[in-house]
Amino acid sequence: MAGERRLRMLSLLVRHGATVLETMRLCQVCADVTGTSGAGVMLMSGDVPHGSLGATDAVSARLEELEYSLGEGPCVDAYEEDSAVLEPDLAEPAVPRWLAFSGPALAVGARAVFASRCTSGRCGSEP
Repeated sequence: MAGERRLRMLSLLVRHGATVLETMRLCQVCADVTGTSGAGVMLMSGDVPHGSLGATDAVSARLEELEYSLGEGPCVDAYEEDSAVLEPDLAEPAVPRWLAFSGPALAVGARAVFASRCTSGRCGSEP
């Protein structure tokens, strides 16, 4: 399934004739393929998030900023655990986590968050 999504994303990116990878287009294609309202791409290396590559909207951009500044959230966990992180109910999670991230994320309008680690053309176990 992860490979199929990756191929769908790539075909949508090149379908529009882009010769250069446009980060906003990449984020929008990711949101479209996964059926989410927004998406962002965070760059990470070692133990440090390096920042956002891009986001589809203000909410996604703010989530990226929160993770970068707080050092916690779904992207950070996906990177550290090398697996997909799924939180379908940020307001009432089955297991509370991200004590600093969750409140501000809810305040900007996020209700659910999902993340996957991608390295060297391989993404973690995508939902």
